[in-house]
Amino acid sequence: MKKVILSEFLDLVFESSSKDYSEWFGYYNYDTLDSSHKRLLCNRADFDGIKPNRELIIELGYYDIVEKKWHHIDYTNSWNWQQGAMLQWMPGEGNNDTVIYNCTLNGHNKARICDLSTGEKKQIDWSIYGITSDGSKSICLEMERSHWCRAYHYESVSNLEWEGRVIDGDGIFKLDLNNNTRTRIISIEEIIHTDFKTYFDKCKHWVEHIMISPSSKRFCFLHRFSPIDNVYKYETRLFIADIDGHNLQLISGWESFSWSHFGWKNDDEFVIYTQTPYRYSLNGNFLDFIRQRPIKFNKLFESIFYKTTGKLPYKVSKFLGGKRHIYQHYKMVNGCFQLVDEYGGKLLNIDGHPSFTLDGRYMITDSYPDNRRMQRLIVYDTVTKKSLLLGKFYAYYYRQPSSCDLHPKLSRDNEYLVVDSAFDEKHHMLVFKLNWQKIKDKISKE
Repeated sequence: MKKVILSEFLDLVFESSSKDYSEWFGYYNYDTLDSSHKRLLCNRADFDGIKPNRELIIELGYYDIVEKKWHHIDYTNSWNWQQGAMLQWMPGEGNNDTVIYNCTLNGHNKARICDLSTGEKKQIDWSIYGITSDGSKSICLEMERSHWCRAYHYESVSNLEWEGRVIDGDGIFKLDLNNNTRTRIISIEEIIHTDFKTYFDKCKHWVEHIMISPSSKRFCFLHRFSPIDNVYKYETRLFIADIDGHNLQLISGWESFSWSHFGWKNDDEFVIYTQTPYRYSLNGNFLDFIRQRPIKFNKLFESIFYKTTGKLPYKVSKFLGGKRHIYQHYKMVNGCFQLVDEYGGKLLNIDGHPSFTLDGRYMITDSYPDNRRMQRLIVYDTVTKKSLLLGKFYAYYYRQPSSCDLHPKLSRDNEYLVVDSAFDEKHHMLVFKLNWQKIKDKISKE
């Protein structure tokens, strides 16, 4: 079986292929290429396929992709396979040679800002997450709390002060990167008591996956809760707030939808990948007659029905009213985010990580491995509702702690696309030039 299949819509520009190291970037909503497209940020390890532990240290650096030369920045043991060390280019005027990343110091999760031109490093007293577009603040969560939850975390710190069902000091924080001060802007109590359910009192609660909107007007995050003794049986709620933490809004439908990965289309629109029975879609109501049967029959039928239809082709499952896998499109309407559209189809029927071109028309996303362990790289035209397969990659570490998602990352001008892949037992970074004219000729002619 061919482990990488690339289409005519991609031109490979660079591949990190060191014989001695595994190299990756991580999450999909941060800049890995600088504005010149010449420097590629990268995590590097002399091991692979290993579950992270506090003794494992990785190297942070960047490639000059023209000269194919590696440049060292620092080392850290605050990392994971899915997000790296949150290494990212600092946005904002005058920050072209500046990066930020997480590290461990004196038994706590911290961050550092590094000026690549001088090598000077500034210590930040808390770990970072998303960075505002002016480079002045990080909207972040407490990574030492994440260690005790299902959330992506670091093995470098095991601070028992952050373990428990609910931690009083937990929530969402604003970290001032200029003054090195941190302020909580949304408390975990406020989150829990929004549309509160009595069974919340028997659950463990935490927050994760902060993502700031393109102009830093708003940010989203996930509230997750689980049985106290099993954080892997969690449920998910989606919140949006203004960048200062005000106007907190819980997106409706959380009891019906199973949400995962989020992508901002602009400051007032977003999509989120969703698993939902067809009856909860914008135009589906096929199984209402089942709900007129006795309750025991209802639950038994639904359990068998959704497990069966979930394995059928997309069009068949949709026709029968089975479980659907779609991207839901939400838009701000009269001060409230409302569901306005759905993106679906046979290429989009597996969970992925979406992001958008600057004009908001094209969605770039990927997929988890299919039944042949192949990950898809996809572009979707939100106007014509047509999708295009850009490539397929074998997922060697599928369902392992070191699993490698493609996590497609568009360059700032949308001309380049960066993915991670472990198709040959080792993590690589791949940089492609997108052939936009061929793409538009294929899917954008109405």
